[in-house]
Amino acid sequence: GGQGMSELVADMRVTLAELEKSNQHDLQAIAARLGPAIEALEATTEWMLSQQNAALPAAGSVEYLMMSGRVAGGWIMARSALAANELLSDASADQDYAESLVALSRYFAEHELPLVNAGRHIVIDGGESTLSVAIDQL
Repeated sequence: GGQGMSELVADMRVTLAELEKSNQHDLQAIAARLGPAIEALEATTEWMLSQQNAALPAAGSVEYLMMSGRVAGGWIMARSALAANELLSDASADQDYAESLVALSRYFAEHELPLVNAGRHIVIDGGESTLSVAIDQL
């Protein structure tokens, strides 16, 4: 499991570097959210893989999947924003469509990616309390 994730994270970091070297305000805003989200996912993945007690990562598995989905979605949208930003310099391209792709990607980055760091705390810090609550107490 860990190998596939590390390759994916490496690809995400390539996209992040492209965003960071842009002087376009929206792309910089996306980068500012994507970077910490990638780090949070990577740290949580490493934590899950290092646990001896398999119940701890299992307790946070749903939240981990949510984190993964948010980061993957943010990355894919960031890639579309980079492509759309290229179209903005092409007079024959659909400018409105390109602008909307960039705006939508920034919206996702600023409204979904901050939740990834919260997910890191839920998975890493919340496992013990999840396991300590008996089902009949819920």
